[in-house]
Amino acid sequence: MRILHIVPVLAPETGGPAVLVPSFSHALCEMGHRVSLFTLGNRAIQENGIPDLITRFRPIPGTRQLPTLQFYREVVRRLPSFDLVHLFSLWNPMVTLSAAACRRSGIPYLLCPMGMLQTKALERKAIRKKIYNLLVEHRTLSGSSGVHFFTDAEMEDSIPVAKPAYIVPCGVDPDLNRRVRRGLFRERHQLDGKKIWTFLGRLHWSKGIELQAHAFAALAVEIPELIWAVIGPDEGEWSKVSGLLQPLGLLNRVLKLGLLPHSHCLEALADSDVFVLSSRHEAHSVAMNEALALGIPVVVTESVRFEAIREFNAGFIVTGDFRRLAEAVARILQDPTLAAAMKAGALTLAAERLAWPKVARSITEVYERVIRGAHGAPAQ
Repeated sequence: MRILHIVPVLAPETGGPAVLVPSFSHALCEMGHRVSLFTLGNRAIQENGIPDLITRFRPIPGTRQLPTLQFYREVVRRLPSFDLVHLFSLWNPMVTLSAAACRRSGIPYLLCPMGMLQTKALERKAIRKKIYNLLVEHRTLSGSSGVHFFTDAEMEDSIPVAKPAYIVPCGVDPDLNRRVRRGLFRERHQLDGKKIWTFLGRLHWSKGIELQAHAFAALAVEIPELIWAVIGPDEGEWSKVSGLLQPLGLLNRVLKLGLLPHSHCLEALADSDVFVLSSRHEAHSVAMNEALALGIPVVVTESVRFEAIREFNAGFIVTGDFRRLAEAVARILQDPTLAAAMKAGALTLAAERLAWPKVARSITEVYERVIRGAHGAPAQ
């Protein structure tokens, strides 16, 4: 098949999409499909062995995500060479224009909202989104051939859309555990003998990082060798976290590293004792997938809604109470037998449910169904 993927930005500071979408494209290329990836920006991505399949368009000067009229014309010109378009994101002018180009050209498109139809996401800047939807975005949804959700939970937590819903997870490199070297992160930051609790993601309201800060403060006295590694760009939440931990004298036990190259993020995960995700809403976390593929026990809040963790005994799912979060982390750090069992469960979950070859086969079935115009049961 000839497939076009379109995502507004691939800048590393955007988090998961910068890894997810190129990896999706690469996995389909490995199956023999012809895949192109359109995005906005000026920098090339050469990480992760991803082939040079990315075409970058310059946004309107002074902006990051506003496409030019030239972009629209170029998409319209090139669309006849594709069988299907897969749009990643929503509430974005680039996605809106791309969907309009598809409708004009008669090319079917699949829409992946990446969590942006979930209840909590819609509550943020709700008035703007309602106006944008009324003006243009309702056509993006109504004109699609289907909506691609990552999990059943994401679909259930999203507003109903009168289109076929397809459930295909976000994938992960099945060779990650073999490919990433252990010990480099600990050596780089002199963490020998330390217990490492890792947060990896944008420091954004949606990630609920202040809950982790409260839990870390509750656990720091009990486990004096505990270090909290906080990795990702600050989007306004660090002041809350530092304001909480500084009076307690705990900032010296927080390794705040900001935005790191993806390879360094993987090294950090590989050397972690536990990965924690406390998002208020989450479609499907790339960082969580990578932690699982590296055999790292995970602790997530119920709001993340990823039940496979419990099914495979890959970690704990806890309520949004910081005490329950701290207790779950403590159990993993203080019980080597439990931690070993969860490591095995994490590796099994990543291999059986999340490996990119399996995900690529599932999304290929969806593409074929969309192209045929058949709207049957979702491909699992």
